[in-house]
Order: sequence, then structure tokens, then C-alpha cells
Amino acid sequence: GAMLTRGCRAWAKPRVVLRHSPRGFSQLAVSRLRRSGQEEAAAFVIPADLLNRLNTLSEAEGTAPEQLLGRLLHEYTPRRVALRKRLAERFQVEVEALQKIDACSERDAEEMQRLQTELKDLVKQAGLPEDLHAYGSAATPMAGMGSDVDITWCVPLALPEGHDIEAIPEEDQLRTEAFNHLKVLQDIVEGKLTGVARTELIKARHPVLKLRAFGGGEIGDLSVSNIEGLRNTAFIRLCCHADPRFVTVARTIKHWAKARRMADRRFGGIAPYTLQMMVAEHFRHERILDGSALQAAAVALRASETPADVAKAEEEGLSQVLAAKPAQDGPGSAGELLLRFFERYGDPARGEGMVVKPCEGISLSEQETLEVFCPVSELDVNPMPSPRWRKHHKEFEQAQSLLLAACGKEEDDFASELRRGVLRLICTMPEPRGVHVTAA
Repeated sequence: GAMLTRGCRAWAKPRVVLRHSPRGFSQLAVSRLRRSGQEEAAAFVIPADLLNRLNTLSEAEGTAPEQLLGRLLHEYTPRRVALRKRLAERFQVEVEALQKIDACSERDAEEMQRLQTELKDLVKQAGLPEDLHAYGSAATPMAGMGSDVDITWCVPLALPEGHDIEAIPEEDQLRTEAFNHLKVLQDIVEGKLTGVARTELIKARHPVLKLRAFGGGEIGDLSVSNIEGLRNTAFIRLCCHADPRFVTVARTIKHWAKARRMADRRFGGIAPYTLQMMVAEHFRHERILDGSALQAAAVALRASETPADVAKAEEEGLSQVLAAKPAQDGPGSAGELLLRFFERYGDPARGEGMVVKPCEGISLSEQETLEVFCPVSELDVNPMPSPRWRKHHKEFEQAQSLLLAACGKEEDDFASELRRGVLRLICTMPEPRGVHVTAA
């Protein structure tokens, strides 16, 4: 960086070109016309980290990467690159430890399985269809300690062609029919499920039967014919099985969001599923998952009408995604992927709004907010007003700033940061300034 800067000072009329090479690096070809009229050129090999940062800023600001180069050169001096590598290694160690602590225990898994078995037995004894299927985080490798169980009861409903229960207005008779099915299910299971103190039937836009523990906490939700939930779960499960780092990165981002009190959608936060969609887009951007293969899998899942169809589409989609994976796919560790995640999503320009499509990429939002579209349902999974997104993005931006600042510290201060921990650095940082939004 210093050599490039010194060399360019003597030249005029810059012409900068980024050239890709097959080894994941880029050549920076710089040529300038001297006052004598002769052209001089120099080529510099820059790391993929700098190219990734250039592309991120270029996407966010709509500016050519060459025009942003000068702003970023100071971030990629040899010393900073070396410290960043150590930061990624420390991040990797911490997230591996987090996975062991936060992972679903064998006891939790056994209790979830027992609940499903008891439900099926009770429904079967009542002479009703026992077509019960788990969905949500508990049905994926994303299941963590204390995850609740979401189960849908797939029973025949006279739905219009091409629709499911999630697409019917609240006042429609079919939603009332779904509510009545849950009432029947409530009568069957009341007082007969191990560990369930009581049930609560909620007639909302999406009727659910809540299972509550003796301490008052939620054990799980029961719904009727929620095929959409099965499809969305299958897509996330497909991403988890396509690359094991997906689970590590997504679970760490969820842990960070919870620590920063921004992961509860009931109070205007970012839902875990939304964060998982953002991670899926990040893996596509890093060329770990192929966007076209993901899109094909999403289309097949969208066309699935039964649980069996969903399972078949998931299996075929996973085969396509695995077949499309490059031989050498992106960064080698989850720690490096996490650093890059915060670099991309923490860029200040993202706070002005962005549209995230996991199979396509990130674009500017005309609504000046966060719009995350599920490739299966093609719907914005977490609508929020602009002020709310700007508040949340301050958290991404501050985390990115702290990680970047750590790589610019003196050796003793940097070592001290590592001893305290990278996760602690971004999870316990002060409240961001500048945006204040009351709870929704």
C-alpha cells in the first residue's frame, strides 16, 4: 500500500484496473501518463480481503471499485493484515467453544422427540390423521439449548388451488376451520403430554395452540397445515447440510443479536430466520453456495404441496447445491467468514436501506429500510420501518468498527483485546449513539 501510494504521487491522470486471477487474488494494474506523455505502468497483487471490501463498498455506494481504492489502502498494510488473521483465528476458537455450549443437548433432543411421539400416539388413539411434522429451528442443525418445538398437523382442508393456510385472510371460513381443528387437538392432548402444564389456543392471523411448561415458559407451538413453515425450514436445513460452517456462523450471529437485544421480533427486532437469510446471502457472495442452485431448490420447494413433496424437493435441492459447490470455496474458517459478514453488513452505507435476496445478492432499498426476501415464499420476512432499521444497523456498524479498530492497535493493546475475547468485544460494546427509537 505504501509503495503504491509513493509510486502514484509522481504520476498524473490515473487509470486503475482490477484484474482477476484464478488463485483468488487480483492484480491491481495502475498506469499513469507522465507529463512527458509517456505511459508508465505497475502491477500489484492484492489479497482477496481487499477485493471483497472493495466490492462491498461498490455495491453499497454504486461506485466503481477503482475509485474506492485509496480509501481502503490504509486498512490493508502488512501489519494490519497479520493482526486481522490473528483476530480471525481467535474468533474461530471462540465460536467453536460457543457451539459446544449452545448446542442442543441429548436430553433436549430426546424430550423434543418424546413430545412428537406422544402427540402422534394421542392423535392416533382419537382416530385422527397422525400426520405431524416438526419445523423451525428444532427441526434443523440450528437447534440450540432451550429451543422450542414447532409442529404442524397436516390434515385435509378444502383450500383453493395453489393456496395454503398461511395465505388465507383471517376472516375466511377456512381459517376458522383451522382454528376448530386446533380446538379438537387441544381437547385430545390437554393434561396428557409429559412436561406440559397447560395449553393455550390463540385465534390470530395464524392460529396456534401453545404448549406451556410448569414454569410458564413455552415448550412449543402447534399449527394446522403450515406447509409454508415446512418449506422454509427445508431451505435452511439444506443450507446447513451444504456447508457445516453455515450453522456456526448463523448461530454466532444469532447469539450476538440476542446479546445486543435486537433479536426479538415481537419488539421490532430482527427475527432469527431473517438473520439466517442474511447469512445464506453472505455464503452465496463468498462463493461457498451457488446462487443458481439455491434458486432452483427454492423454486422446487415453493411448488411442493405436501410434506412428502417438501422432503423430496429438499433432497434433490441439496444434491444440486453440493454438485454446484466450487472446489475451493471462500475463506477457510467460520471466524474469517464472521469478520467478512460484519464488514459487509456493517458498512455505513447499508444503514440507508438494502434489499437482501439470498440467491441473488444485495441491492439498494427504495424504502430506505431492510428488506429480506425468502427465496421460497418470495416475501419480505421481516418488514420494519426505516427508523427501526437505522437503529439496528448502528449495531452492525459499531461491531464492524470495533473489529477494524482492533487491527490498528499496538501489539500490547491488541493482545489485551484477544485475551478479553472477540465475542465479548462485540457483544458487550456500549449502546450505539445517534439513533433512538422507542419500542414498537
